[in-house]
Amino acid sequence: MSEDAVNSKGLREQKERKWVDVQIKAFKLWVNTYLEPLGYKIEDVSEDFKTGVNLCVFLEEVSKKRLSRWSKKPAMRVHQIENLNIALQFIQKDLGVRLVSIGAEDIVDGSMKLTLGMLWSLFKRLRIEVISEEGQSSEMGLLAWLKKMTADYEGVEVRNFKESFNDGLAFSALINAMDPEALDFYALDQSEKEKNLNNAFDIAEQKLGIPKLLDPEDLLSGNADERAVILYSSMFFHAFIADEEKRKLVEQKKSIGEQIKELKEALEREKAEKERLMQERDQQASKSQRDFSDKDALIARLRAKIKQLMEEIEFLKKRALSDAELRAILESKIKMLQDLMNAADSIEASMVDVSEADLLDWIQKMTSDYDNVNVENFSDSFNNGMALAAMIHAMDSSAIDFASLDPANSAENVSQALKIAQEKLGIPASINGEALSAGEASESDVVSYTSKYLKKYIAEHGSAAVPPEKSGSRSVTSAAERAVVAGNKKFTKEDLLAWAKNMTSDYDNVNIEDFKNSFSDGLAFSALIHALEPSAIDFNSLSPENAEENLNNALKTAEKKLGIPITVSAADILNKTANENEVAAYTGQFYQKYLAESELFGNPNVGKVGATPNPRAGAFPEKL
Repeated sequence: MSEDAVNSKGLREQKERKWVDVQIKAFKLWVNTYLEPLGYKIEDVSEDFKTGVNLCVFLEEVSKKRLSRWSKKPAMRVHQIENLNIALQFIQKDLGVRLVSIGAEDIVDGSMKLTLGMLWSLFKRLRIEVISEEGQSSEMGLLAWLKKMTADYEGVEVRNFKESFNDGLAFSALINAMDPEALDFYALDQSEKEKNLNNAFDIAEQKLGIPKLLDPEDLLSGNADERAVILYSSMFFHAFIADEEKRKLVEQKKSIGEQIKELKEALEREKAEKERLMQERDQQASKSQRDFSDKDALIARLRAKIKQLMEEIEFLKKRALSDAELRAILESKIKMLQDLMNAADSIEASMVDVSEADLLDWIQKMTSDYDNVNVENFSDSFNNGMALAAMIHAMDSSAIDFASLDPANSAENVSQALKIAQEKLGIPASINGEALSAGEASESDVVSYTSKYLKKYIAEHGSAAVPPEKSGSRSVTSAAERAVVAGNKKFTKEDLLAWAKNMTSDYDNVNIEDFKNSFSDGLAFSALIHALEPSAIDFNSLSPENAEENLNNALKTAEKKLGIPITVSAADILNKTANENEVAAYTGQFYQKYLAESELFGNPNVGKVGATPNPRAGAFPEKL
């Protein structure tokens, strides 16, 4: 082999070693940005990806998606390979990254070259290919952005990633364009190339948080690896984008300063109003003989307040959700909105429920003499708006011109009926008109909405009789006549989830969001048991790490202490493969136990019940 060939080979090997060093430094910084906040960290690229844990955590964080079942504590090589296979499959199928000749075994065996190859492919896909500028993307998009950023700087001409950065001027111009105070471009001596490179790298690291990845000597000699220059340059792009978002937030914060002040003052007024409304609600709920008209007025005020709050919340969302101070106000208003909604629903739910059959019978009687109206059910009898219009006309003939309506104009009829019912009868438009006219509204929503007409009718006539009976002719005793219907909501799976979440809200490490994942570590069931019978289980001694033991113990304790039979598989719940309906059905037995032992909702003698707010007023039946 000739001397030139030997030298050429040596240069290639040296270049490849430096490229490896650049990748290690860059990828450790990139990956650890996502891992360190979660308590993980990469120190050695060839070692710290072997178990697959760090890679799976990183992929979940960077993609905001959940990987399929992987082990956080893989004890054996086969478990590590399984983790890595799940991660590699996710990279290829979900992220669309093409991996060549990289297998789980290669990473488990500590192959630095193949591990870096995987990380480089990921970096290109997630950090370079996403760059778009002037109709170009990926590396060409990055180059277009670099040209634009440095276009007005003397002596700087960005043409490619091989020669355009060798004298330090391009990097210096880029830093000055991003932060004029960080570097004085016009004070540079353009002939001192090495000094300019070192100065630019130092300032980029200190001011922009971009690590030194390139060797000035390689750039000066023209031997820098283009991949390394692309990788380093892409960090400027992402630093610029992040800083731009921060600047926008600062400007936005300044522009809405006065609004924040006004909102704070409004919030104080809202709090006082809420307290007043809550007091009024409590007084109303304590009355044994309820005045329907007063409740109507109270609910109307509550609903008006709810509407006002919802409009303010929507306004806030459009302004600046990222502003910390504004976010706090937004969260407070949302909490207030929930309290007001609960208050309104609680007042409605405080009255006796009525069956769907009673409600349907009443509507049929009210609309029996109207053309093109045939109310047979709550699924499709209201879709063309004629039935709603007939009820409005029956209750107030001056409110709507029923004879002018055309059944073919479903959407227009529904929209008009909802609007008139709200304006003329004070019945809030609590149902989606578009969904109703399209036949997509749920039966429970239709029942909930139409029941408000019966409520209004009884409030005015003191009876559900059609036509109205004369005052004093008979006492109001039937459920249909006494009810101001809370919507006749069935106890749904969502209601059960809300109840379970509220029952366990004060328990550490318990956050019930669904029936698939939230019960897998056994703590949720344990918290429910403790809430119902504190002496049955020592909740504070439990650890989320002992999921299998927690589950088995909870199921056995619930059966032994609460009489709740085991109808689910602990293994399936642990592995998150249990049928959600089965888990919901089992959880429902806790709710049945809760009702059986509580004479009225909120009985302080039953475990934690007394401290648990009604999670969804109107969803739970009131015992008479």
